[in-house]
Amino acid sequence: MPDNTPTTHEENAARLRQAGKCLRDIEAGRFQCDEEKQHPTGELADEPATPEAVEQDTTEHHPDPQPLENEPPVSQTEAGYQKIRAELHEARKNIPPKNPVDVGKQPAAEPEAVTRNADGTFDVSALFPPPSSQTEKTEARTERDGETPKESNQQETAGDTGQEITTDGGSGTGGDEAGEAADPVENGNFTVPDDIQPGIYYDIPNEAYHAGPGVSKSQLDDIAVCPAFYQWRKSAPVDTEKTKALDMGTALHCRLLEPDEFKKRFIIAPEFNRRTTAGKEEEKAFLESCENSGITVMTSEEGRKLELMYGSVMAHPGCRALLEAEGKTESSIYWTDTETGELCRIRPDKFLTNSPLILDVKKVADMSRFARHVEEFRYHVQAAMYCEGWKAYSGETPRFAFLAVSESIDCGKYPVHLYILEDEHHDIGYSLFRRDLNTYHKCKSSNKWGWGFEIIERPYWARG
Repeated sequence: MPDNTPTTHEENAARLRQAGKCLRDIEAGRFQCDEEKQHPTGELADEPATPEAVEQDTTEHHPDPQPLENEPPVSQTEAGYQKIRAELHEARKNIPPKNPVDVGKQPAAEPEAVTRNADGTFDVSALFPPPSSQTEKTEARTERDGETPKESNQQETAGDTGQEITTDGGSGTGGDEAGEAADPVENGNFTVPDDIQPGIYYDIPNEAYHAGPGVSKSQLDDIAVCPAFYQWRKSAPVDTEKTKALDMGTALHCRLLEPDEFKKRFIIAPEFNRRTTAGKEEEKAFLESCENSGITVMTSEEGRKLELMYGSVMAHPGCRALLEAEGKTESSIYWTDTETGELCRIRPDKFLTNSPLILDVKKVADMSRFARHVEEFRYHVQAAMYCEGWKAYSGETPRFAFLAVSESIDCGKYPVHLYILEDEHHDIGYSLFRRDLNTYHKCKSSNKWGWGFEIIERPYWARG
């Protein structure tokens, strides 16, 4: 072994090329192990040839006419071969890393953000640390009878009495003994009264929420286009036949957040053999049996994909911890904006009861485009408005997290990510929320929504 142990990648590369050349010479019978020939320190016997520049051996070979006794002894060739192998092995061991770590210094380990408790649940407190300005968590809840949020040092008292959520034209009752709103009446015709009191409601169906009073984030999106577009959205007829198609996002949302509800709203069809008459008849009978049930039918392939996406989410430790953590799903929160006096509403996918965090599930066609979706669909405005609504209800400033699930496969799997907006983008979203809410208030107060003219421009590629 040479005394000068290589310390750079260049020296090691040269040493490896020399060793490789020697091995090729041994295999071709051109190697003569000359132990007496010495070279200056750090100098190689032959000029190294790069792997890309190695010439192909085009020499015409003929049987060697010399007698066998003139060939170098086998032991000499073998000794040279073993020497080169040992040198090559030693050179590879001494290759320094590109980013060497100081001797005795180990890279810092990532903090354990998600831990499993003894009862099988997950602790995610380290995953989303509370904001520094956050006040102590309270147990305040606002029920359907119009209770207002209560501070931790106040005794729970009944709030102002407001109109109840009605089912089948009758008036509802208050919440149960636990203080939460009662479960919705099965198959009831729900309506949300126009004078609904600010607070949190656990039993308003999704359809009734969207048809009820109060301005929502999606309505502010229409206002951002132009006020007349908001009016069009409210009044334009809906083609119910076109809305019957399966919405994979709705199915995934329900599968993740409301597994019991999923069984009531969706059914996965068995796999039918459409190549046979019997298989076609079985499929027809199955679809007819589900036609008037109000249940959305998913094909076996759609069901298989949905379960793979669900399994992908649950394989992510942070996502699983948040979905399994104690909390409420599909609750409706109403509050009166102090600046405009307008009734606002939000409907968080889930909020945790033991930590001020709101979770929103997003299905994306391509995960690489999610950052663009934040701008295109104004997710930063949603985050700001939801945090504002939660703060108005509870007095706390929550965290807002996106659980993004891709429906496009990447390396055979459906990617899943947890995202939180940077404070800068959250602040921009809040500014847009205030701007659009003020525009809505002015149009509503004056009953002037404009004609709806919008500026259209030619595409960039067509401009000279």
